[in-house]
Amino acid sequence: MKYIIIFLICCFSLNIAEAKNYKKSGFFTINDEDKLKYSKNFKVDDPLNKIILLFNHGQDHTDRKSKHCVHTNMMLSLSKLVRDNKILDKEMLLYSFCTDHFQGDSYRVDWYQKKELIPYKGQTKIDKRVEAIAKLTDDFVELGVPRKQIIIVGNSCGAWATLLTISQYPDKAAGGIGFMPACYGWFSKEIDDDGNITEDIDAVFNLKKEWDPGFIPLREKQQNIIKSAKSLPLLIFTNPDDPFEGKTSYWLKEIPSLDFIETPANKDGEYFINNEKCFVQPAKKKIAVEEWFDESGHQIWQTDCFQYYDDTLIKYIEKRLSS
Repeated sequence: MKYIIIFLICCFSLNIAEAKNYKKSGFFTINDEDKLKYSKNFKVDDPLNKIILLFNHGQDHTDRKSKHCVHTNMMLSLSKLVRDNKILDKEMLLYSFCTDHFQGDSYRVDWYQKKELIPYKGQTKIDKRVEAIAKLTDDFVELGVPRKQIIIVGNSCGAWATLLTISQYPDKAAGGIGFMPACYGWFSKEIDDDGNITEDIDAVFNLKKEWDPGFIPLREKQQNIIKSAKSLPLLIFTNPDDPFEGKTSYWLKEIPSLDFIETPANKDGEYFINNEKCFVQPAKKKIAVEEWFDESGHQIWQTDCFQYYDDTLIKYIEKRLSS
């Protein structure tokens, strides 16, 4: 991915045409002139009338710490969602939770390829993130936000963490929204020894067993945690072109309480939702998602055309608040 790294101050405004990286947790809003505002001040005014969307980012590394969090693309659509909508007369707040500084207890370079480190010992990075998310909901409750007005949201590993958090801590939040959940590399596609891309799931798993054997038992263990949840009232989005967990995410359809939405695959290499071509805006002009991201199916939730699902998101949140 292409990022422009910058130093951040506590609170500032910027035009959405400028690509920015944010390394610290904070609230995001966007004004009527489409200027994005970010604040690290952990404060909620009139908390009884606020809904918290607690956003959790993806990861550059499965178990190693890094400084990744969120960038402009990831916050635009969600910021507009909270700006343009109230739910049950309550205002929404978007809070980005940065937790990429965590590192797994057994992390070593190429740990997932070393048989002596399998099975994994101790807590993984994702385990620590899940605990931190659960704790953060408590912090918002201490500020006065009702727990039934907290929705956990995430993309990629953050969506995987959302699934695990609601599975293990069902009383911590009203529900959760996940965009393209995945956390163990490509499972829906893979590039073989000859440089060919294979989408045969059995072939992909065989390659994973050979190249990344440590990922298999962890992924399976966490899948079982998710499947064993008594209730999982989540809204999950996927895409069949997503090389991480596109077609291998279909097991989530079997969970009765979970709403599963598969976004459209590409048409001749281009992405459309409701006949609208999908663009991102990482710089001074819009760029087609397939031109900006190598893994477009995994990132389509960041595009302008994804706002087609805003009504679905609003109805889901309203349903969870009313349940």
